[in-house]
Amino acid sequence: MDDFKFKKKYGQNFLKDDRIVEKIVTLSDIEDDSLVIEVGPGKGILTRQLSKAAKSVICYEIDMQLEEYLINLSNELSNVEVVFSDFLDMRILQKRLVIISTNIYTLLVMFHIILQHLFL
Repeated sequence: MDDFKFKKKYGQNFLKDDRIVEKIVTLSDIEDDSLVIEVGPGKGILTRQLSKAAKSVICYEIDMQLEEYLINLSNELSNVEVVFSDFLDMRILQKRLVIISTNIYTLLVMFHIILQHLFL
C-alpha cells in the first residue's frame, strides 16, 4: 500500500492518527447492535475500530485499486463486509444507522440519504 496513488476525483485522504480514529468512534454514538456504513474505508484504520464497536460494518469503496487489501481486511474482521460500488447508487432503508466518512464525499452521502428518506 506504500505505492498507493491518491485520486483527486474521489477526494481520497487516509487517516493515520489513532487518536482521531478513537474520537470519531466515541462521538459516533455507535451501540453494540448498530449497523455502521463506512463510505471510503481507505486502508481500514477506522474500519478496525468500528468493527470493535458495532454489530456489523458495511464499507463502500469505489476505488478498485484497494480491492485486494480490503478483501483481506474483511476476511480478517468477521463483522465487516466490503462493497465495491459507489455509495450514491445504494438505497438505504435501515432506520437505526450510523454512517461514517472522513472525506468531502460525506456531504453528498448525507444529502443522498436525506433525500431517500424524504421521498420513500
